[in-house]
Amino acid sequence: EKDENIKLFTITKQEKEKLLSQEILPFEIMNRQIEQEIEKNRKVVIVIDELQSLKGIYIDDEQMLFQELINYFVRITKVEHKAQVILVTSNAYFIEEIFTDTKLEGAAEFVFLDYLDDAEVYAWLLKRKFEEKEIEYILDKVGGYNWLLMQIIMRKKKNEDWQQLIKNAITQSKGKVITAVNHIEDTKFKQKVIVALKQLINNKGEQNLAFGSFDRKVLDFLIENEIVFYDPVNAKLKIQFRPFYYGIKQALSEYQGTTEEEEWFPD
Repeated sequence: EKDENIKLFTITKQEKEKLLSQEILPFEIMNRQIEQEIEKNRKVVIVIDELQSLKGIYIDDEQMLFQELINYFVRITKVEHKAQVILVTSNAYFIEEIFTDTKLEGAAEFVFLDYLDDAEVYAWLLKRKFEEKEIEYILDKVGGYNWLLMQIIMRKKKNEDWQQLIKNAITQSKGKVITAVNHIEDTKFKQKVIVALKQLINNKGEQNLAFGSFDRKVLDFLIENEIVFYDPVNAKLKIQFRPFYYGIKQALSEYQGTTEEEEWFPD
């Protein structure tokens, strides 16, 4: 009988049938397999990435999947000491919801991973033989956006046009903003989003939520579309990365005053 892999744990076909018929709960299978690993003197570490993808999924009419899952994780870590659990999300605002809606508060440590700061980027690029004016350009347009920095360095090594990578990143960011806003059907809400984007640009890509907070729906929209991320340590909104800042600026520069029936952004 072949086993089936469901990312974190392995189930047999028979167990799958019982799960589908609700004869057993997934937590029972998870618990049994964790205990099997412990019997083999193995440390159990469970990692779940993009936790926010579980948002809105219900086990039944009342129980949300992520709530039950996290409460289970609290039990196996803090109460039973069977495992360690690492939860990763690109939506830090969702983390605050989790702390409020589950037993996670007081039972977990929050670690905020940001992009590289300018000093780190400067030292990194200097070691890789970038000229001062090139470093200044990259700091301005890219900042500490790790992935793009790596691509730039690889292009530089091959004597290829690395500046085009930056231009492409800005253009793609602009397109993402325009597409997201154009999909908003409610004209008044669309205008609120545009005002929020302008506010972010005027504040150099940041917004302190303690002073002049955005409308909650606008906040959710910007975060869910990965235009901004939430820094829960400092209660700030920040534009995802530096190319996005310039992408938003370009998108806003194309904004034209229109009637309610027309698009807020051009196609």
